[in-house]
Amino acid sequence: MQEKKKAFSLAAIALIKGIVYRAEEPIVWEGLNKHLAEIEDYFESIGLEVYLDDTGGYAYLKQGESELPKLARRQSLSFKVSFLLALLRAELARREDESEGDVVVSAEEIAERFMLYLPEHNDEARAQREIDTALSKAVELGFLKRLGDGGYKIQPVLKSFVDASWLAEFDKKMAEYEKLMREKGL
Repeated sequence: MQEKKKAFSLAAIALIKGIVYRAEEPIVWEGLNKHLAEIEDYFESIGLEVYLDDTGGYAYLKQGESELPKLARRQSLSFKVSFLLALLRAELARREDESEGDVVVSAEEIAERFMLYLPEHNDEARAQREIDTALSKAVELGFLKRLGDGGYKIQPVLKSFVDASWLAEFDKKMAEYEKLMREKGL
């Protein structure tokens, strides 16, 4: 009985902390799968849902449809972080068709693609710092994993956050931004 309670608790605590990845926490993942129904019931009682993608190997909590107060806070993302996530999502979709396994990009590849869409900068060092800041935020949010060789693994969880509706909303905001920039003559 004690082992069952421990596996349940480890899985629940890991979900509270953030995204659980099968590859990074196999023992927690096993406990999550073994006690999924109980864990779902537990979180449902406080208005949260467990989202588990067994194919992608990740799980997280999301706000359920409930009359209870919201527990999961929505985090506002800066334009540059949002833009980075859109670029990463496009790269993930493009490379998934080409190969099986992890999608890894270098910091240089990301910066190169990012710079194509930024207005021209007089200060390349400042632009690189802004990109680095966006990359750090994407790592912090769990959408990228920093690798030892200076590269980044695009985490499959990005697909469930940056979906078609998110991209449509981002496209709408981009159109508004472009219109504003044209009006200002920039």
